[in-house]
Amino acid sequence: MTTKNGKHPLVGCGVHWWENGRPSWQGAIKAVISSGTAVGDLAIIQWFEWAWGNPTTSTLVSLSTLTTADPTNHKNAWTIYSNVEDMKDYWDTYGKHKTHIVEKPIPSAFGGLSADVSTFS
Repeated sequence: MTTKNGKHPLVGCGVHWWENGRPSWQGAIKAVISSGTAVGDLAIIQWFEWAWGNPTTSTLVSLSTLTTADPTNHKNAWTIYSNVEDMKDYWDTYGKHKTHIVEKPIPSAFGGLSADVSTFS
């Protein structure tokens, strides 16, 4: 699925991955590729660190995973924003005042292929 400009509509969207009621990861969808498999299309998500917002790792996540987690209680769920600025605005006005973040290795819950850079000094 692409728009008139040839881009998938999710490219450029901001995302939060929530675990147990806390946002664990923040990122942006950089590309959506057709996998040609039963997994379906895959999103390449560029993760950002919490402190400064610098890019860290990237992960392949199936679009079906992005849409099947339980968003009602933010327990193992995704929040998708129309763009990264909207994601930052949400965090600045609501998210960081409501809960504390817990940054940890990217969970296997969404089958990501990545490297954890949080252990480097």
